Amino acid sequence: ANDKALFTYRLSKDENGLLEIYSIVGYKAASYPLSPKQNQLYLSFENFENGIYLYRFTINGELEEEGKLVIINSK
Repeated sequence: ANDKALFTYRLSKDENGLLEIYSIVGYKAASYPLSPKQNQLYLSFENFENGIYLYRFTINGELEEEGKLVIINSK
């Protein structure tokens, strides 16, 4: 990865989505509400420290997907 990422998702109009990003030690680094009117979230991680992060997609409070991000900023 680098300092930008595109997340794609699908929500129906009555669902609430959330993308949360955590540091590898469990600190919540960011949280982004997801709109059912869109199906993509483009993020820049230029203000994040280089390192390994974990992401979690939840829909209506239920875990849908989780994974790992490696952020390398070119500062």
